[in-house]
Amino acid sequence: MGLILGAYTLGFVGAAACVLLLTWLTYQLLSGYLHSWKELKPIQGIGVPYPLLGNALQFKSNAGDFFCQVVGYTKEFQNTPLLKLWIGPIPFLILYHAETIEVFAFAAL
Repeated sequence: MGLILGAYTLGFVGAAACVLLLTWLTYQLLSGYLHSWKELKPIQGIGVPYPLLGNALQFKSNAGDFFCQVVGYTKEFQNTPLLKLWIGPIPFLILYHAETIEVFAFAAL
């Protein structure tokens, strides 16, 4: 009886360790994503990005249509110095003016 109880206990401990590890990994990934989301929230973007998907669902699937869509976005936002674009969970910042690029370049030094 003690041997069987020990085998079950070892399985439960192993399953609990796996759940704990997956919970910790998920927390680490989501906390970094949420930090980026909060930091970039004030920057103007195209449309409303979905959590974890970003603006990916708003893009055209055909290559020619996608290119025309990107050209349209550049014409629409040409007067803004900075544009935020989420492709999946990865944010992209599009810089239009040399003055904006200069600020980022000197801040990196």
